[in-house]
Amino acid sequence: MTKPSGWSKSSVPNAQISLAIKADAQADGVFTNFNVTSAPAASGQDISAYTSAGATQMRQQGATVTPVADRKIGGEDAKGYLVERTYSGAKLAQTQYFVQKGSTVYITTMTSAASQKANADSTMNSILGSWTWTK
Repeated sequence: MTKPSGWSKSSVPNAQISLAIKADAQADGVFTNFNVTSAPAASGQDISAYTSAGATQMRQQGATVTPVADRKIGGEDAKGYLVERTYSGAKLAQTQYFVQKGSTVYITTMTSAASQKANADSTMNSILGSWTWTK
């Protein structure tokens, strides 16, 4: 994928994170950021099951979850949702997509201040539109 101009790598203490990048400046108190986590796919599970489980987990944490349109990521089918929640006093918008490639499920997350969602969506679409698989 192509990193947006003015963004840099971010270090996140989570072994499941394959990629973490963020804007170089905050917008409304939040660094807009994009990350990718991965996990082995469970036998017999399809991408809808992962998406449903993720949405349920977010709702259990008190977030509002709204489905978003399916899309392709690197030519593979992806499903996702929008999460709206407050974290450390900031109103956040997070769009997550789940995509499976081979025996791995990837979860992409774009996070921004809720007021910056339109800009974040544009950046996310650019990132996901440039996505190619190397394996």
